[in-house]
Amino acid sequence: MGTASKYDLRFATFPITASNFVTARVASGVQAPSPAGTTEKVTIKGLVAYTNYYFALKTVDEVANVSGLSNIVQARVRASGYNSEQSAAEISIADHGEGRGGARIAL
Repeated sequence: MGTASKYDLRFATFPITASNFVTARVASGVQAPSPAGTTEKVTIKGLVAYTNYYFALKTVDEVANVSGLSNIVQARVRASGYNSEQSAAEISIADHGEGRGGARIAL
């Protein structure tokens, strides 16, 4: 795997696996990866409050090689602001440039 050129961050209300990754919803607003060693943040808006979500990531390099599935992060989203029905989650993406073809995510 070469240099990361794109993150494919997805989320779902069901546990994400390698076989169902493509059925999970694509997170919008994910920027192109920064240099290895940089931690990036993405805010996923429009989530339903008090709902369990799962988040997973694949990394694509400059010649379209796709990594394996990242770690899976699960969280129960809480209400925020004035709207108790809608909320958001902030995801951190860390690619440490270890050459293993993937990044790790955290809430």
